[in-house]
This record gives sequence, structure tokens and C-alpha cells, in this order.
Amino acid sequence: MKLLTSSAKLSTTTPTLFVAAILMLLWSGFAAAQDIESPVAVKLTLANGKDVYRSGETVGLVLSFSTDLPGYKVQGDQGTYLEKVVISPQSGVFDWKTDFYGGEERPSDGSGFSVLGNVPTEVKISLNDYYRFDAPGKYTVRLITKRLRKDKAGGGIFDFEDPTEITTNAVSFEIKPMADTEEEAEAKRLGAAIESAKDLREQIRFAQDLANLPGDAAIPEKVSRYLWSLKQSGGNFAGALSKGLFISRNRALVIRKLEDILSDVSKAVDFNVLSTLSFLRARVVIAESGKPYKRPSDFLPLPADDPYTKAKQYYLRFVIDSLQKRTGKNLVDTAAGIIVMEHRDLEPDVLATVRGILLKNFDSLDILAREQLVSIRWEQIRDPSLVPSLERMLSATDYPTMYRLNVHTTGLTR
Repeated sequence: MKLLTSSAKLSTTTPTLFVAAILMLLWSGFAAAQDIESPVAVKLTLANGKDVYRSGETVGLVLSFSTDLPGYKVQGDQGTYLEKVVISPQSGVFDWKTDFYGGEERPSDGSGFSVLGNVPTEVKISLNDYYRFDAPGKYTVRLITKRLRKDKAGGGIFDFEDPTEITTNAVSFEIKPMADTEEEAEAKRLGAAIESAKDLREQIRFAQDLANLPGDAAIPEKVSRYLWSLKQSGGNFAGALSKGLFISRNRALVIRKLEDILSDVSKAVDFNVLSTLSFLRARVVIAESGKPYKRPSDFLPLPADDPYTKAKQYYLRFVIDSLQKRTGKNLVDTAAGIIVMEHRDLEPDVLATVRGILLKNFDSLDILAREQLVSIRWEQIRDPSLVPSLERMLSATDYPTMYRLNVHTTGLTR
């Protein structure tokens, strides 16, 4: 009986030990397989080793990729669609990026790739491109990145296997409050730095830093520099400042300031401002509704009841109603902007009014604005009375030579 009991104990214990041993072997094999299948080292660090930031300061991250094996590249785009940010705690942050895009950012058309080797290749990322920090405290973050690409066997130079998601190590940092007086001073410093920057890259960097300041104290400078940026040629930092208005916590204040600008009938309407205002108003309406919103496809027109459509119509009607209060160049430039930017949304009577203003005052427009009108809105303004004006365009010489071919080609065609 004792022997049977001992045998029973042995028979129940042996399978358990055997299964445990098998599991250990399988785990060892799995770990080894993981090492074999992940030949690229990826490390996340804080830019410049900085781990304490004031609210609104740009939190810089650096992804470092390296490998001893050939055939690997890393995508260097700045688009946020290439990373998923895992941050803790989430209670003190606002996911402004998802709110801005109505979902995920669309992938960019162009991609830049770097060949990997044993010397680390770095990709710099701003955490502020994803989140606005609304509460001081300590935060921990890791990234799930899709930047790593492996060459496809027998493929071309940009023929890759599907990207593999890789989760990085975690890094921690602290956010400290920034007083209103500090934020106002920092906004003014960055605004001046944008204007005096030595090149476009530096200008964009300062613009992004200004955009990240979230408080009311920074809004006047953000609005001012956004308007200033729209008048600059050869720069694309206006986009960063436009997002900066959206990043601000108090969007209602931003809207009021932009509406004041739109209401100034002594100046022609800048339709970039109208577009930004429409976007902000739509997002406020969506937030107040408490309902989730997913923007329809970029390739389809928005329905009439969409918040973006309604917001745009609201401000377009505001501008159209203001025409009777405008005079001179202000009136003509605003009418030209309406027909160039919003021709699809104009009712027949409004189109007739705008068309009449332009036909009567066509020659008072800048010659490049005239060329644009007869090039892209010919069907809306076509009229025999424009023939003498077109002939004067062909004989004009008081504008840069580099634009002559376009002006002459368009003028002769029309």
C-alpha cells in the first residue's frame, strides 16, 4: 500500500517536472528566436539628456537605430503616423494630434530613408507633436515605431518588406508649471527669434516652439506671428503656427482674436485666416456636442451638415455681407479671394455680385492676381470686356521676369 502510494506520487510529479522542463526549453528557444528575428537595436533617449521641462517647452526625444546586418533602412519622416506614443499617466495630457486630424495623421507622399549600420542613426521627435501637457508631474513614455524597413529580396531600391512594429525602452521626465508672466516673455522671445532667424530651418524650429506654448499668455504673440507668417514668401512655418493656435487650451479666445481680424473691413480678407477660423470653430462645435467625430475621406466632398462645412459657410457669409462696407483695393482683393477660394460654395446672386466687382476693377489687381483669375477661374469671369485688359497684361513689364512666361501664356490663351 505504501509502495503504491509512493508510485502514485512519482507518477503525478514526473509529468509536472517534465512539462516544466519542456516549457523552459521552449522559452529559451523563443528568446533565442526573438534575438535572431530582431537584429536591429533601437534605443529611446531624451534629447540632450534633459529630463525637466516647463509646461509648453518642447520635449525632445531621440530614436537611435543600429545593426551589424545589411539590408535595413530607417524612415526619417517627421510624420506622427510612424509612431504610437504610450504615455503614463494619461490624466495630465491632451491628445491634440488625434483631435486635430479627426483620427490619425495621413501618411505623407514623400519618404526619406537612411541605410543602417553599426553607427547609430538618429531620428529626432517632439513629444509635443502628439500631446499637450495640462498638468505638472512626472511622466513615463515609450514609443511603438514603424520606421524600420527591410529590403525585399530581389526588389528595387525602395522595395521593402512590410514594416514591423518595435516597442522601445521607456524614458521618464518631469513637467513643471510655467507662470503666465514667464509664458508671455517666452512667447515674445520666440516671436522675435522667428523674425530674425538665419534660415528657414531655424525659423521653423522657433515657430514650433512657440506653437507648443498652451496658455492664454502666449495667444496674442501666436496670433500675431501667425498673421505675420502669412505675408512671408518662401517659408512654410505658417503651418506650424496654425497648429499652434489649435494647441492652445483656450480656443475660444483664439477664435475671438481671429474674428476681430476678419471683422476689420479696412483690410482685405486673408482667406487663410478664414480657413483656420472655420477649422477651429468646427472643432469647438464637435467638442461641445460630446459626440465622437471621424472626418470623412479626404477624396470626397464634405456633406452639407458636416461641422466643417457649416463653419466655413458661416464665415463665408460673414465676408460676403461685408463687401458693401469695403472700398477700393480692399473691395477688389476680397472679391478676388472669394471667387478664387470659395467659388464652389457661391450662390448665383453672390457670384454675380462678385463677378461684377472684378470685371469693373480687373486692372487694379496685381498682375499675378489677374493671371491667377483668368487661369483658374476663367469660366466664372469670362467676358468680352476683358479683352483690352488681357492685351495690357501681355504688354506689361512692371513685374519680375521670372513670371513673364506664365502671364503671356495665360493671356494669349484667354
